[in-house]
Amino acid sequence: MPGPTMDAFITAAGESLASAQSGLVDEQFRTRMAVSEARLDARVALEATADGIRLQTVSLADITSGAVESSALSTIRLDFVAVANGAGEGVGAPPTRSKTDVIDQLAGLEDIKVLERILGGLTYDATFLGDRRRWVVTARAGDLIVRESIVGDREEG
Repeated sequence: MPGPTMDAFITAAGESLASAQSGLVDEQFRTRMAVSEARLDARVALEATADGIRLQTVSLADITSGAVESSALSTIRLDFVAVANGAGEGVGAPPTRSKTDVIDQLAGLEDIKVLERILGGLTYDATFLGDRRRWVVTARAGDLIVRESIVGDREEG
């Protein structure tokens, strides 16, 4: 039985993180604690279906028992970054890198090149978060988000 779609998984993970933080603000709107950045890594098996890519989570016991070949699994990494209301393009300092540069960085990754060949091409977009000095770079196959990455605004190297 196929698992959730990639979009459903990402949405559920984001809602879970938001729910976990919901009790962290008291009645006078004072923050007791908040997570500004979080990373979730999940090892999953991917399955192409008529309605898109679906994923099935795999336990460590499945891998160590040999029930699942670990080399056949994919890693999904979700980086959550909290931003203030109104954050986005144009807020804070201007970027030092171009939109094209950060898109080229994501498109140049080997796993993205493989996905591009498998899915018959990808479209890219990037949004600069000025107050965080980072870019959110998205790769899509049609309406399906296949990768969304946080990329620093500084040149690497």
